[in-house]
This record gives sequence, C-alpha cells and structure tokens, in this order.
Amino acid sequence: MGVERESNAGSMPELTDFIISYCALTEHVILHARFTDTMAGVPMWPTVDFPDQNICLSRRQAENLLHELKNAVDYIDAGIEHPSIRFVD
Repeated sequence: MGVERESNAGSMPELTDFIISYCALTEHVILHARFTDTMAGVPMWPTVDFPDQNICLSRRQAENLLHELKNAVDYIDAGIEHPSIRFVD
C-alpha cells in the first residue's frame, strides 16, 4: 500500500470583481476588489471567505502594476511559464 500524503491543495483568494476609482488631484488610484476562494467549485471542499479589500495605489504603482499584468498576459498568450512555477509529484 502507498503512503497517505496530506493534500497540498489550498485556498487562495481569486479576484472575481473590481471597481476602480481615482483622484486626479492626489494622483491615486483606488481598487475596490472582491475575492472568492479558488477551491469554491470543488464539491465537499472546505472553503475560506475572503473579505473585500480597498487598495490605494499611487499613479506610479498603478502604471507598474499595469505593465507587469500586461507582461504576464503576453507570456500566457505565448505559452511561456513563469520561472518560479514548479510542479512537484
């Protein structure tokens, strides 16, 4: 018989909805984010409730985030995996 191993699958907040606000005077972007458990679709799996969050970013931070998100989407489209992703048996 094989050795029983504890599952390493876990809950992670998944961004499921957002609203953007901004203030031109202070050059800030406010992200109102709603999250759900990534394991919510698995029957009989215990899920975690993640609270909604309000995140304030400076204009520069928002630009950097936008740039990095664009790069990530481009890499996904090209089929390039992130170097830190490792699949372990």
